[in-house]
Amino acid sequence: MAEKLALRLNENNIGYLPINASVQGASTVHKATRPNQNESFFISHDRHADHPDVKAGLPLRGRNQWPAALPEIRADMMAYFTALGAMCDRMLPAFAVALDMPSGFFRPILRR
Repeated sequence: MAEKLALRLNENNIGYLPINASVQGASTVHKATRPNQNESFFISHDRHADHPDVKAGLPLRGRNQWPAALPEIRADMMAYFTALGAMCDRMLPAFAVALDMPSGFFRPILRR
């Protein structure tokens, strides 16, 4: 647990979120009052220390945190992250068209 907590979720929403550490408060269907019974490990684009967004301290544009004891996890998690991003890129044109927008409507909004 100490190793997990060393990578605790930070101001950029990157890192480890322990069990009972959050309550889903955004639902319009149900008012959640009990903490979530799951743990999560959040990652983002794998930015280097010299990335302009990192240097500028832009919100939600920080660096990933990786467990030193599991160096192999980085490649696997980034491959999964990239595959999910590609899937989303394929879905967004359909969403735009369904909303009566041009198919490329979301492309300029979603920068990486």
